[in-house]
Amino acid sequence: MSRRTIFHLLFLALFLFLAYWVSTYFAAYTDDAYLETDILRIAPRVKGHVKEVAVRDNQHVVKGELLACIDPVPFQLRVTNCQAKLDQAKARLEMQKNSLQSIKSFFKESSAALKLATATEERFRRLLRKKTIAQQTYDVKMETYQAALDHNKGAQAEVDEATSAIQAYLLNVKATQAELDIAEFEANHTKLFSPVEGFVTALNIKPGDYAKVGQSIMAVVSDEDWRIVANYREQLVRHIQPGQRVVVHLDNYPWQLFEGKVQGVAHGVSRSPVSKKLLPYVEPKTNWIRLSRRFPVRINLKQSKGVRLLSGSDARTIVVY
Repeated sequence: MSRRTIFHLLFLALFLFLAYWVSTYFAAYTDDAYLETDILRIAPRVKGHVKEVAVRDNQHVVKGELLACIDPVPFQLRVTNCQAKLDQAKARLEMQKNSLQSIKSFFKESSAALKLATATEERFRRLLRKKTIAQQTYDVKMETYQAALDHNKGAQAEVDEATSAIQAYLLNVKATQAELDIAEFEANHTKLFSPVEGFVTALNIKPGDYAKVGQSIMAVVSDEDWRIVANYREQLVRHIQPGQRVVVHLDNYPWQLFEGKVQGVAHGVSRSPVSKKLLPYVEPKTNWIRLSRRFPVRINLKQSKGVRLLSGSDARTIVVY
């Protein structure tokens, strides 16, 4: 190989390197990207036997569509039982209120009798001091006053006891009402609906199975918010800003380009896959001796009609500065 050929090859390599270096100031490319969307676990909020499964695996569903139903009969019976207990508790409370009114009327009468007996006792005491009446006559009035006083104290105690009983009945009504609210809440959650438009996946339940609270019975892959997660080298991340235009290529559509916009750049990654500390871990590539760190860039994808997107599929992106 002649010196001239070698010189041309070195010049070409230098030109390509400079062209790539200059291009990084106008756009950033990566093939380390993938498509993702929200995957929502569908788990019942009540336990019971599954009465109906209204969908099949991989079926398209719209938001609010019925997915499955747990047998509602036990929950409806509990609602009926709690409603009966509440009606009974309210009836007892009403009876206690009526009883309190009668006791208060009795206390009012005893207070009036005590007031009269007190005035009579004071009047006869003054007469006794003036020696207008005999001691025996005063003692009779004193006994009447003492009896009225004891009677009034007893009536006051009954009022206090009845008032305390009403508070207890009120607490019982509130507790029974809470039980009814819980029963109605559970009865209203025997049906499971799709929270978003998307596709059913991981369906692992059938009629007759026993569903447990919080245990996933299926999932829905959302078809409403598709995005690209592209891992860019740290040298390029400094140029990337939210709102920048992105050209996206998906491997399952090799002859079609998609549009997107940068939603944001991760402000940190974990240095170790063991201790992530809520930060994403991106395994560095071993292209050179020094491993270049990469940071996730989230890109909102503009979805085209008639395109079937698959969560987890590979992508390539070019961010235009």
